[in-house]
Amino acid sequence: MAANNKYAALTDWLQQCGKDAIKLTFEELNEIITIPPSAYRDRPSWANCTTQNSTSFQRSWLNAGYRVTGISLQEQWVEFTKGDVTVSPSRQTAAVARIKKRAVPTTYEDELLLMVPDNLLGLTKDEYLMVQLTKENSDIVEACIAVDPAYQSKGKAIMEGYFNAGDYSAKAYYDIINRVATENSTRTSKKTMECMAAYCADPKNNFLGRIEAGDKYLVDAILQHLVQNGSRKDKSLASKLCRYLNEWLYGGCAYTINDSVVRAILPYYLAYYKIDRALWQGKNFEELSYIEFYTIFSAVRDKVAVLNNHQLDHLIWYAYKNDSIRSEVAMALAQVL
Repeated sequence: MAANNKYAALTDWLQQCGKDAIKLTFEELNEIITIPPSAYRDRPSWANCTTQNSTSFQRSWLNAGYRVTGISLQEQWVEFTKGDVTVSPSRQTAAVARIKKRAVPTTYEDELLLMVPDNLLGLTKDEYLMVQLTKENSDIVEACIAVDPAYQSKGKAIMEGYFNAGDYSAKAYYDIINRVATENSTRTSKKTMECMAAYCADPKNNFLGRIEAGDKYLVDAILQHLVQNGSRKDKSLASKLCRYLNEWLYGGCAYTINDSVVRAILPYYLAYYKIDRALWQGKNFEELSYIEFYTIFSAVRDKVAVLNNHQLDHLIWYAYKNDSIRSEVAMALAQVL
């Protein structure tokens, strides 16, 4: 019997079907398993994700040695093709294995790096074993992101489909915003995304004109609109929307993402680089406006000098996003350096 989960029957069925390629309608597939609701509307549900981020649904065909090679959500069919597939373990299993491998840290360094995934152990570190903000480390992280199936974006294609057709409606913006939220694991309500889309589609807000100009005050304007209309102030999604559209449409690098991981780690680098404490010390980074956050972030970027906005926020975010140990250390060091 395949792995014990509710989609194991598909693994068994594919292993026993004896075909190199098989096309099934969703109705036929539902006779084998119950397709998750998200798979009817969300193409990434069918991604051949072979990393630790894969879902049990995705592993049901990957564990059988098959890949999805064709999919139509409109016509409701999927094609599986047999091929060489190496599936990484689940996030939980991988974490347990990693910790077991380093179960008894023999040095302070071993203990501090316990949560660092193997592909990031090569990042160079400073004297406090925190990641150095160098171009070499940035290149390593960008290479990891480029091949990580969990971060392959379809948002740009969706945007181009609408905008090339001259569709700048609230519906178009909603679909773009929803894709940005989905691909960045941003938990945002439909109400908030609809409210944000309405702001973007309103001609009087000159949304794309401000995006092209790299107007940093635009993010706060979106947030103010959300609050005035009874929606949650979603700093992360508002900044991500501006960041990606500025890049996708105009090749720009004007924005950085106001991300919770970056907010948590940034004080360490501010202290490490001895940036004027009047700029940041004693401030609640969770409560800062976007323009305040961007000003503080820029102080670190300018000090490092070799990284742009995107490279710097990628490096900090990807290096620390699952590193609870060094995240705690970073907060403590920010108080004493």
